[in-house]
Amino acid sequence: MKAGKSPGPDGFTVAYYKTFRTLLGPKFVALLNALDGSTSLDHATLRAHIALIPKPDRDHTLVSNYRPISLLNVDIKIMTKMLATRLNAFIPGLVHPDQTGFVPTREARDNTLRAINLIHLANATHTPTVFLSIDAEKAFDRVDWTFLYETLKLLGFGPKWLTWIRNLYSVPRASLRVNGTYSPDIDIRNGTRQGCPLSPLLFILTLEPLLQRIRDNTSIHGHPLPFHHYNVAAFADDILLSLTNPLVSLKHLMAELDTYGALSNFQINLSKCEVLGVRITERMKKAIVTSYPFKWAHRSIRYLGVALPSDLSQLYITNYEPLLQTISQDLRRWKILHVSWLGRINILKMNILPRFLYIFQTIPIGVPPKFFALLRTNLLKFIWNDTHPRVSYADMTRHRNRGGLGLPHLELYHTAALFLKISDWSMSPPTKLWVPLEQKCLKIPITTLPWQSAPLTKLISSPNPLIAPTLRRWRILKMSLSLSTHPSPLTPLTFNPLFPDGMSHHFLPLELDGPYLTLATCMANAAPRPISDMLRQDKITPLTHFRYQQLTHFIQSLGPSQTVRTDESPFETLCTRDPRPPHLLSTIYGSLLDASTPGLPSYAERWNRDIGTDISDEDWGLIFQTAAHASRSLHIQQTHYKFLMRWYLTPTRLHKIYSTTDKTCWRCRDSPGTFVHIWWECSMIRSYWDSVFTIINEITGLDLDPSPLVALFHLVPIPTLTYRNSLAIQLFNVAKSLIPRKWRLVTPPTIWEWIQAVEGVREMEEMFFSRSSKYDKYHVIWYWWLDFRTKRSRDYTPQLVPVVE
Repeated sequence: MKAGKSPGPDGFTVAYYKTFRTLLGPKFVALLNALDGSTSLDHATLRAHIALIPKPDRDHTLVSNYRPISLLNVDIKIMTKMLATRLNAFIPGLVHPDQTGFVPTREARDNTLRAINLIHLANATHTPTVFLSIDAEKAFDRVDWTFLYETLKLLGFGPKWLTWIRNLYSVPRASLRVNGTYSPDIDIRNGTRQGCPLSPLLFILTLEPLLQRIRDNTSIHGHPLPFHHYNVAAFADDILLSLTNPLVSLKHLMAELDTYGALSNFQINLSKCEVLGVRITERMKKAIVTSYPFKWAHRSIRYLGVALPSDLSQLYITNYEPLLQTISQDLRRWKILHVSWLGRINILKMNILPRFLYIFQTIPIGVPPKFFALLRTNLLKFIWNDTHPRVSYADMTRHRNRGGLGLPHLELYHTAALFLKISDWSMSPPTKLWVPLEQKCLKIPITTLPWQSAPLTKLISSPNPLIAPTLRRWRILKMSLSLSTHPSPLTPLTFNPLFPDGMSHHFLPLELDGPYLTLATCMANAAPRPISDMLRQDKITPLTHFRYQQLTHFIQSLGPSQTVRTDESPFETLCTRDPRPPHLLSTIYGSLLDASTPGLPSYAERWNRDIGTDISDEDWGLIFQTAAHASRSLHIQQTHYKFLMRWYLTPTRLHKIYSTTDKTCWRCRDSPGTFVHIWWECSMIRSYWDSVFTIINEITGLDLDPSPLVALFHLVPIPTLTYRNSLAIQLFNVAKSLIPRKWRLVTPPTIWEWIQAVEGVREMEEMFFSRSSKYDKYHVIWYWWLDFRTKRSRDYTPQLVPVVE
């Protein structure tokens, strides 16, 4: 469990249990194992404080517009976290793929993609369909415990598990925390506690009987496919029904809801349920409105935070444009904030990026270039506070480990969200129920789709707003960014419109591991494999030999055999890995970003020229990695990046902008004020650096010769990881950060100013390590600095060691 979480009524934190885990662990395990029908948890253990979180944009004078979050005691959280971790492995087998909330490997995007495809199917087949979004009344808080126990027992939970669950819900009590005061304890008689790690899993298990009843009821109609009947989808308690034959389906649906509600205490707010009609006649609409108090949506329905219109050509207008307007308003409002340059980038990463990532993944459609052009303009205006950018956009969006600032490249993130579907198409996992719906729009198996090179008209039978944009973007970028090649090892030889003779899976009697015959399977040593290697001897007939000749002729038409690859590119391997790797969106984004910005950033070559030393690409990599983890102080990070990216206006640079400006150094008035001179070569700044090096060598025991590569770029003769966790990097960072504070002054920073600044960083580090319960690590890093401070007064002057030039 993460440290820093709010404790429960007993006040013991996660850090307490982690610190004394060797002492408390065995006793805690013994306690859990001792729980049985006659032994239970103490009443005080099950107490909780309930914090009331107001729901945004609601009337906060109404109690129903607050979300109760239970602050449980940490020992109960440990217990429920343990149970949830064990249960997670079995949840996918207990819960149908229709339910995507809190189930590993399932996502909210699965439901939105499914809904969009069903709307497309209803329009394409002219099937009257209603989409009903159910509003559950305090769903988590109303769960009946008897129904919960019976459901778990029916699902096969053993006596020990049921005992643990019953102990958690035996005698829970809570007090409300309002404005810092606590109410008297109240008894909790139903519901799963929001704030408990196990609560979401228990809830979706209790909801599964309702979803199964809807699936099993043949009078509740949906869109049938060979392996699934599409009539209900859920993300926890957010339920969306897609019903054909609406009048009959709604009647039986309401009966199922009433039955389930009577058993489980589940209740829906009929007046808040929304209905979207697709291909619904006015007569049918009038009958539904007369019979049910649902709210009828005229153009679109909101589900999981996105707008689903009946006309899918409006997906961009109803989702992307409103988000862009909201973001633009927020950025204009935030301009008045006194936030640093690097802090503004962090705001974009923490607040703006998640909002766009959600819409990119849940509505992965084509977006016009003007959208990203306007968005980029707004972001840069916010970062630079309406002034001219001093760092190129390409360098800002590079990964920090490659010399950039990690500014999100939102156009590439959108592309990465589109390319997520390439993995889903290629592997077609059974839990992605939207994949078969998209298969209905294709003339070929969907697993072959990304690796086809035929025109889209030969692949797509029914225009789908989720398919064509992804394919077009993929075909534009796969070659230019070296993500794949033509032909690819995954190029299909069967089910390929460019090879009509091989459109059947049984074109050749091969024993295939996959769903289709790939190019890589037929190649060996840059040539087609002999027929004797591909077929058993008893399968070689005149007909199969003729078909083999057809196959080799098609392979030769793809290009010279020596250019045909049989090994997959890293991106191809990523998209066809089973199981799908975690954090795939971020991985794809990283691949796209690295491929679009190869080599070193633009400022690296200028540093090589100014220093007079050709820093190798490997050393630049070390410089970038160290910069990315140089300090926890945002001010020091910012100074280091400004230095690397040559932000600062030196005399020579100002002279190029304003020819009347003096280009000599502000301090020595003797030499041109170049970057290297201002930061290192000036005689007045060299005395400062010599003193810094002397003290650092004295404290750390290192023997570092004064060098700009060491002081300014952190190229030191010790392992990078060791240096990043050392005292030396902290001292050099602080020394460098003082130079801009006296940027246009004659006098350089003093050693005493440096010592005082180091003390400020040390105090911040002490607070960080203390809160993280890692005080021993703080002591290891800072011990010799504390020893130095106790032995040196303010009048201390380091004894400089002469340096032989």
